[in-house]
Amino acid sequence: MRPRFIIMLVSVVVIGKEHGKEVAEWVRRSHDKISLRKEEAWSTLLENGINDLLKYYKYDKKILQEAVIGKSAGIKENIESLFIKIKQGKSINICTVGSSVTAGHDGFGLTAWPAVLERRLRSFGLNVTVNNQAVGGRNPYPASLCLKNICGLHVDIVLREWQYWSLEDGLSQYGDDVVATPQTAAAHFVERASELSDDHNALVGFVFFDTEKNIGHVPRILIDDYIPKKNVFGDRGVVIFSSFSHAFNHLRQIAPKKRKNKDGKKDCTSLNVGECPLVPYPDGYHSEPLFDVPWKHSSHPSKLFINWHPGSLGHEIVGNQVAYFLGTQVLSLAFNFAPTIKSTITPKAHPAFQSIEQKYALMSANVFCALSTLPSFGSSVGDLINNSTTGQTKWIEEATPFSKRKTMHCQSDNMKQCYNEHNFYDLKCYNLMRPCSYRDSKRGFTGTAAHGPLSIHIPFQSDHQCIVLISEPGYEWSKPVLMANFFHEFSIKINNNQPCNYNDCFTVLQERGGYIQTLRIDLSQQFSPCRPTTISISITPVPSLFTFSNQSTSDLQPKNPPICALAKNGRCEPHGTWRRYEIRCHKHDDDSCSVKRGEQKNRRPPELVSTFIESIIYF
Repeated sequence: MRPRFIIMLVSVVVIGKEHGKEVAEWVRRSHDKISLRKEEAWSTLLENGINDLLKYYKYDKKILQEAVIGKSAGIKENIESLFIKIKQGKSINICTVGSSVTAGHDGFGLTAWPAVLERRLRSFGLNVTVNNQAVGGRNPYPASLCLKNICGLHVDIVLREWQYWSLEDGLSQYGDDVVATPQTAAAHFVERASELSDDHNALVGFVFFDTEKNIGHVPRILIDDYIPKKNVFGDRGVVIFSSFSHAFNHLRQIAPKKRKNKDGKKDCTSLNVGECPLVPYPDGYHSEPLFDVPWKHSSHPSKLFINWHPGSLGHEIVGNQVAYFLGTQVLSLAFNFAPTIKSTITPKAHPAFQSIEQKYALMSANVFCALSTLPSFGSSVGDLINNSTTGQTKWIEEATPFSKRKTMHCQSDNMKQCYNEHNFYDLKCYNLMRPCSYRDSKRGFTGTAAHGPLSIHIPFQSDHQCIVLISEPGYEWSKPVLMANFFHEFSIKINNNQPCNYNDCFTVLQERGGYIQTLRIDLSQQFSPCRPTTISISITPVPSLFTFSNQSTSDLQPKNPPICALAKNGRCEPHGTWRRYEIRCHKHDDDSCSVKRGEQKNRRPPELVSTFIESIIYF
């Protein structure tokens, strides 16, 4: 299946500045090197490219090579496989996954680290494609079950951003928290990612963005306890990067003690290079990256970090560090290649991975994923919508409100004017261009109570576990007030007439601190063995949030405290099954909380309550 990519409206504009000329010449030289493969030894091209990268950082190897903080013994076979493919002139396919950090949010998609990685590896003379499949706000689970949909097949390297989310986030919803640890989740991810290559042994990399002097707790666990001792990754090839910790320590030592924070407004002395950047160059050597977009407003200069996301300089160092590792590993074999005798036995998975598979019955051969959010290589939710017996559904597949607004902005007359007038330094144009450069677009099937039921056909087979996970997408910081609550505002039927009740037939999964809700429908008690099933979902909005909030808990299903409660910050906020909703709460003199009167009438009329079904996973 061909990938369903959103159209990126942004195009690079040639400007007459020296920096622009240098960029154009560098990119042109990179592609020229690829065309010279037959005339010049590929290893010479690679060696020259690596030397160019070292020269770019004034031959500072530490900032590049010390980003690698751990690698498994199984990596040798992966590098040998890459070496052979490169020597034969074959293409290398890399998939990067993660959330807004890797998607390039707060900056431009063109300058995100996966794009940097692709440009740099091509400058080495390598035929490489890097697909950036990251989606802002995407939980590691259940997405990690669907890597074939997200990345496609024939993938040689899978790189996973590991920042702000812990890799097991979303996994604890499915069972015992003791099993849902970073170690077991990492083992599970590695095993799933390894299956994407032709030989079922893809190289897997985890990329951390710790900005302190010492690496964070999670990578330290993997490095100290699991790579050398227990080897959580079994025989798989795994490399772990931490781009701003050890790699920057020699620069921290020589930096002035007193500096300005990343906003340039306050003095700082912290060793956190994200909050208290090095001076005069945030990466130690440059004030702006080699490749940058020309539409950069003066209020948003090149930085190592913007908010909690890397800036264009931060993305550049990450992409270059990964490229340096891959390039030097392959080059080392060009002068001393003694191929390992490959076993005909599939690399052995660590017991931690097997325990997850057994615990959650998520056997890879039996997991089917349908994802509407883009980019994706696999089936969408629409492929499971049942239109055969009840006629065309009134639900439609479209972008979430934020993604829809983004598309409208990108196609607006204001955007066309920015392009036509090349007015790239105007703040309004700058803010329009940034979101238009991102590949990710959150989508799903959406409907209201008036649209009737959404009928989903699940083609279960007899060896399935009869379990379905139905999820909504991430929205923005909070869940819009008009989005239906999966706990309280869904009516579910099986095969058109059999009720599916809470606890008996379905539960709702919601990660601690998050707002994304997932239906977990378990039909194993109704059907044995499992067989094809139709699931119908209707929206039944709460008539009044105020009345609902003041009901006794015994009247609710599931039992739930009032919608609003006093938070640790002293404010009244939505909590429990309504946490992170954009619902306005009122604080009374006695510190009790309630939903503001009029909230339903003014902001949440029942007829406008809707939902988005972004993913359906069954096994």
